[in-house]
Amino acid sequence: MRQPRGKSGCNDYYFPLVISGPSWEWDQTRAATSTELMCVDDAGDPDAELAALEMRYLDVLSSVDSYEIEGDVLTLRGPDLELRYTRLIEADS
Repeated sequence: MRQPRGKSGCNDYYFPLVISGPSWEWDQTRAATSTELMCVDDAGDPDAELAALEMRYLDVLSSVDSYEIEGDVLTLRGPDLELRYTRLIEADS
């Protein structure tokens, strides 16, 4: 099992993942986790709009059911969904 992680705006997230060929699925026996920082604006005040956007992003990620890696581009796909990520720096080995 691999645990993909990233930043969702205000927080870091981690998903338990089972990879099988070009497809994957979230390990339903383990919960996705994230840090629980409050989304704030530039003045340090709570930002409900940013918090809602972050929750939508995490919801979309949980519907991903396949992926493709081509060069430095990772494409995630799900029902009516395609997300593309480009690696900008070398990952730690």
